[in-house]
Amino acid sequence: MTSDVPYFTNSEHGYVPAKLAQRNSSAGQPLRLLRFVVNHVIPDTVKFIVQLVPLIVGGLIGLVLPAKRKSVHGQTALVTGGANGLGRALCLRLAREGCHVAVVDIDMAGAQQTAADVRKLGVKAEAFLADIANFEAVERLRLDVETKLGPVDVLVNNAGLLAVLSLTEGKPTDVERIINVNLLSHFWTIRAFMPGMITRNRGHIVGIASIAAYFPVGRFIPYTVTKYAVRALMESLNGELHMDGLQNAVQTTCVYPALIATRQQFVDMLDKLNFLKRFYVFTPEQVAEQIVQGVLVNKREVFVPNILALFCKQFECLPASLRHLLLSCTIRTFIEGMKERQRGYILGVSSILGFLAVPRVVSYVATKFAVRGMMQALQHELAIDGFGETIVATTLYPTFIASRKELMDLLNDLSLDEKLTVLTPEAVADEAIEGMLRGYPNVYVAPFFIRLSLYLISFLPHSMSKLLIETVMGKMPSLMERSQKIC
Repeated sequence: MTSDVPYFTNSEHGYVPAKLAQRNSSAGQPLRLLRFVVNHVIPDTVKFIVQLVPLIVGGLIGLVLPAKRKSVHGQTALVTGGANGLGRALCLRLAREGCHVAVVDIDMAGAQQTAADVRKLGVKAEAFLADIANFEAVERLRLDVETKLGPVDVLVNNAGLLAVLSLTEGKPTDVERIINVNLLSHFWTIRAFMPGMITRNRGHIVGIASIAAYFPVGRFIPYTVTKYAVRALMESLNGELHMDGLQNAVQTTCVYPALIATRQQFVDMLDKLNFLKRFYVFTPEQVAEQIVQGVLVNKREVFVPNILALFCKQFECLPASLRHLLLSCTIRTFIEGMKERQRGYILGVSSILGFLAVPRVVSYVATKFAVRGMMQALQHELAIDGFGETIVATTLYPTFIASRKELMDLLNDLSLDEKLTVLTPEAVADEAIEGMLRGYPNVYVAPFFIRLSLYLISFLPHSMSKLLIETVMGKMPSLMERSQKIC
């Protein structure tokens, strides 16, 4: 069953611009500021502190007592990209936990070999040929798996394409294929299998991202974009399940592995780049072990190695210039000309939701995380190519912009217009142009308390960061619910 997508689109009367004339005047600013502090800052701070105490106590208890493990024995796991590499290792490791395994891949010979090896461990296994980048194919896959193995309880979105590809290299179809396999396939499989998990009140969804979701790297821009988006997808999905009261029914785990020794060609490339002398490369079996252990204790995030969790959170707080030093399709059309002329400006419009993975707008958040990842990877690529000073890549992160009247009416109705400081398009444009001309890598058009929250969220534990988001965003869930009724 399908329904129209709830865009803020042109109505039968055409585009109706929002009016915020009162915000263009400086009159009454001190009074509005005082009202904002009294009505929002003080009560929200008190609420946050009160709710923070049990989370701290629970965290301290978790340091002493081991996490409770669950059993997946007798359940059915589906692993995409299960013919080789990490996917194969995951199939075998899940089988050792007693899972029946659906091995999905376009490499049917490899999938059949993996399935045969899984059956030797005393569980059922079948190989399935499917192009998971196609939604209709995924729907057929669901029916086929349920017929042969039963409903899927553990979904592992592992399939992915790793390409050494700059933004201006390769054919457009190459970029489309990477995005379809690495990102859209997650949407299609989750849409196909999660409803059954909710109905049965049991399920676990695993998304394989990458360390590139925190460390954007030049020369891998399409790949980096998809991994940022997978990170946002899994975080938003987790929040949406909590909002719907399904956090105990369907669990999510997002995985951020470092280098994995999968294909020999990849290892040879790492060797030529001297990576093997500087970084430890994990075997697929080592990574699979940590992933399954994380699933069994319902970990929301799994970093391989674990120490990367600390580095990743702190890395995003560093200035852009230091990130470049440590890291040592419209843009495609113009960037080569900019390089030839030794000058140019590229402005990418993300959103404050490129940092805050909120529920109810999972697809939107994923795209804004992807824009953020693309621009950061592009900044790094320009820097290593020697164009960091002559071609400026700026990412814009605005909060709500008073564009359409329908959106403003909704914000006013929920009393969010004051709390979230809705901006005029002109004000955002001024900030964007000013930041771009000054060569800023990032322009945050948001109140100070939201920018401070972004900094805190970057290294707080998930439970605390989730509480902080809920405190700052207030009635955001109501906004998302109501916005679905507006076209």
